[in-house]
Amino acid sequence: MRTVLARIATGLFALFVLAGLTFGAIQALSPEPVLDCSGPTQVGSCPPLDDMSCDEECIENDYFGGICSHGCCTCLT
Repeated sequence: MRTVLARIATGLFALFVLAGLTFGAIQALSPEPVLDCSGPTQVGSCPPLDDMSCDEECIENDYFGGICSHGCCTCLT
């Protein structure tokens, strides 16, 4: 009975490790999502813009400023 339980425990551990490795491989090999930063109040993506350059870019486009949100530079209206 002990050998059966030991084999079941070993098998479950092996499945757990295999599931972890599979999940990691899927995450590592999946393509990055493509950002669509072409909304009416969006002037680019973050990066290359950061909060300071996004704010400056929005002020140049006659907005009150801007912030990097969800990977896009969004201007404040």
